[in-house]
Amino acid sequence: MSLAEQGYRWLPLAEAWQSIPPLEAGAEVNRQFCGYTGVWCRYIMATTYTQQLQGVVALTHGPLSCVAATRNFKMTNYSLFWGNPFLHTPATAMDEMSCIMGGARQLEEAILAVDRDYKPPLILIFETCATSMIDDNIPHIIARVQPRVRAKLVHFPSGGYSSPWNGRS
Repeated sequence: MSLAEQGYRWLPLAEAWQSIPPLEAGAEVNRQFCGYTGVWCRYIMATTYTQQLQGVVALTHGPLSCVAATRNFKMTNYSLFWGNPFLHTPATAMDEMSCIMGGARQLEEAILAVDRDYKPPLILIFETCATSMIDDNIPHIIARVQPRVRAKLVHFPSGGYSSPWNGRS
């Protein structure tokens, strides 16, 4: 059965754009663009978009549970159906103590290890809800470490709760 027979049709982008409700509409957006509830997480979406980049290492500054949850989400919803590869994401593996006291030392060590082991031209540093909530000063850490590594370091703000779908940006 063709897509047209199933009720789908091609729209010009201008027409499709006109039909999109504003983000503030919340529930209406979810009704029109239904999908898995994990899509609201900025960390999941940010790491998903970067998996298309070649020669880039995505470093997660946060607990391993965020990496595992994202891997599970992507393997189930992207790789299984569309064959997208899972982006390997080294992580600082923050524990309870560093989620309270900060993980600056772990991030610095992880950046140095990724640069040494992978030798990428670019390291994207993603934060999770935990590191965003405790406000680890990632730009300051990057500025301190950048002279000691070959890779360009870029902070990608990605605390999951800060998604525009939740009305935050």
